[in-house]
Amino acid sequence: MRGGDTMKVAVLLDGGYVRYQMKKVLKARPGPENILKVANACVKPPDVLFRIYYYDCTLYEGEQVHPLTLKRREFKKQRAPHEGLAYEEHVAYRAGNLKWKGWQITAAALRALIEGRKTAGDLAESDIEPTFNQKGVDMRIGLDTAWLASNRIVDNIVLVTADHDFIPAMKFARREGVLVTIATIGKDSAGGMKQHADMFRTITAADLDI
Repeated sequence: MRGGDTMKVAVLLDGGYVRYQMKKVLKARPGPENILKVANACVKPPDVLFRIYYYDCTLYEGEQVHPLTLKRREFKKQRAPHEGLAYEEHVAYRAGNLKWKGWQITAAALRALIEGRKTAGDLAESDIEPTFNQKGVDMRIGLDTAWLASNRIVDNIVLVTADHDFIPAMKFARREGVLVTIATIGKDSAGGMKQHADMFRTITAADLDI
């Protein structure tokens, strides 16, 4: 802490990472209420929250042909649960887009093939799953980090992510004199990001009271 003064903090959440870690590691429902708990756990008194920035993609809408059954599958446009964060106080919701990537065999089916428990002819429709690419999320995180730092809006930027692609933005913020904290969920997975951050936190189920 700078000379014992209260710091103003912005919390930037990489939505894909946050939802995956909450569901797979913390066994928690990644809905708006629990996502807000993650964000608030990143701000420790006497520091104060400036704003929560949440970055994620809207759901994919379109029609694709399943490679195994040749059936057309329609992906209907629906509002994802996390989109409700846009209506919460002190939250800026930054939406990217999901772009179609293709079909791939599921991890369970691939393991069954490798272990000889299945052959290619045994594959079912559920063994092939759609895959997508996130577009625009990383760019928005980088832009907001640069804006917050260059304008000295906050004293500390907390990035909740394990994505090394954000290292250039972290370096820029530190050069501008803003502290950078890396917060990971469930386990310390920051790795090489640590050398480019000032502080580190690991959010656990106990922090969220879930």
